[in-house]
Amino acid sequence: MSMAEEQAPLRPGNPYQEGGGGTIFEHRLGAILLTRLLRHLPLWHLGNDFRPVLVWFQASAESPVDDFQVVGQTSSDERVLHAGVRRHPNLVPSQGPSVKLVRQFLDTVRAHEEDFRTDRRRLWLVVADHD
Repeated sequence: MSMAEEQAPLRPGNPYQEGGGGTIFEHRLGAILLTRLLRHLPLWHLGNDFRPVLVWFQASAESPVDDFQVVGQTSSDERVLHAGVRRHPNLVPSQGPSVKLVRQFLDTVRAHEEDFRTDRRRLWLVVADHD
């Protein structure tokens, strides 16, 4: 290590680029979903009359859109919400992660066509506010 390197002040790295920004954003959403579940509060994306009764984290066993799966109920109906969380998606065909995300959404719709047609299932792309 050179003398200049030893004397250079340490600068904190960008938390998102250092591997935590997306995870922290996902954890915050998980906390919101669990709060809604525990307090029996509606979740707008399920529908105002539905109350969450189950929240799954990393639900890949159930759906390709696996970041969260939320089950909501009314006194007579049930609805499933599949949530994909992306901090800053670049939804263009040239971006591999975008293509994968859209494919996951389409695969989920294909696997549950009738449920989507009758609004018993929904998809939710969760995107962070711009910083």
